[in-house]
Amino acid sequence: MKGLEGLTAYIRKMHDIFPDFQSSVEEMVAEEQKVAACVTYRGTHEGEIFGIEPEGQVVQFVGMGIFIFRGDQISHGWELGDRLSLIQQLNEPEHDDSILDMDSPPSGRGGSFIPGMEE
Repeated sequence: MKGLEGLTAYIRKMHDIFPDFQSSVEEMVAEEQKVAACVTYRGTHEGEIFGIEPEGQVVQFVGMGIFIFRGDQISHGWELGDRLSLIQQLNEPEHDDSILDMDSPPSGRGGSFIPGMEE
């Protein structure tokens, strides 16, 4: 997205798809003019996204934003959301969402996340 118009269009689109769309900043780090934030997004799927028709599922996924400020305005920004988790939730409403808990590993997995590695 580019500029204020692009950001505004993106936010409107997200609210069309998820009318109750919310974001919560979980962690934030700032250094000089740069700010990075880990964010949790939540909402009810009420509009088509990624070719998936709405079925009213409540979804939650994580993302990260990095922003550069010039004075009191954002001059550059990047946002990356966990689309895979979102798509999985939209396709399989009964999935294990413990991956969204940033303080513990997903349930149902024993041992290491890397095959062949022991903890």
